[in-house]
Amino acid sequence: MKSALFLLLHLGSLCRLPVALYDPPVPPVVPTVRLSIAIAETPEGPVQTPAWVYSQVVEAQRVYNAFGIYFTHAETRPLDSSFAQLETRKDRDNLAGLLKKGVLNVFIVESLRDVDDPRLYRGGVHWAPNGDLTRQYVIVAAGAGSTTLAHEIGHYFKLQHTFVTDNLMSYDRTGGVVFLNSKQKATVVTSARAYTRSKELLPE
Repeated sequence: MKSALFLLLHLGSLCRLPVALYDPPVPPVVPTVRLSIAIAETPEGPVQTPAWVYSQVVEAQRVYNAFGIYFTHAETRPLDSSFAQLETRKDRDNLAGLLKKGVLNVFIVESLRDVDDPRLYRGGVHWAPNGDLTRQYVIVAAGAGSTTLAHEIGHYFKLQHTFVTDNLMSYDRTGGVVFLNSKQKATVVTSARAYTRSKELLPE
């Protein structure tokens, strides 16, 4: 059985997230966005590995660094096993009690049932209990694809779904490099600046 201590000791790599994935780096348009990452535990141990979490964040860096949005690891914390399997809206809502201020809160869970069609499971979701955007966060399932965190962060920054193939906010993928268009990038920058002004996101 892997303990919470094991998880925390082996997530040190997340503290070394790339500062920039472009050379020369694009100047930041807002202070670096800090990520608080909570990873659910089960009797067998954490639901995902540090390497998997790291890869999700690196993909987000690749997409958003291109236009001046940067992420850093504020903290990693264990998430109680009672949150490992999210079945209902209430299950998702209950995560709001664990939110940290001034950061983008990310919860990694074992499974995430589709609350609109219970026959299905989701890879991730941007969630705000009762639509309250002052308590918004991102949930990613352990079996999610490589761009899921980046996609849900897009929703956090007010992006909507699109049907354009290989766009980050589309479900239509060919396996090619995902991207955001100029209008989407402008929306992300506007939202990030608004979150900074409101102090929803605080600098390091």
